[in-house]
Amino acid sequence: MSVELKENIKLKIKKPKQYGVYLLNDDYTTYDFVIFICEELFNKNKNEGLQIAIEIDKEQKALAGIYSKEIAELKKSLVEDYAEKEGFPFSAMVREID
Repeated sequence: MSVELKENIKLKIKKPKQYGVYLLNDDYTTYDFVIFICEELFNKNKNEGLQIAIEIDKEQKALAGIYSKEIAELKKSLVEDYAEKEGFPFSAMVREID
């Protein structure tokens, strides 16, 4: 005698959480450097980089990109490494996006 079992299994797949990388105002870092960072690390063009630099100046921070947690943390580290090498106090922060 054989027994056949049927089970209904429902899987809920959650999207991974997303994290924003915000560039922060420091009143010392130049627009040119901010634009360079936006182009080099966040795949922005010059105009997008300029808009981000202006927003940082006006709002004290600006969203540069949204990534998985690991990539966002890496981008933050790269921003700060580049800034330190160029002598700027420029920094970034990572925040979960709701």
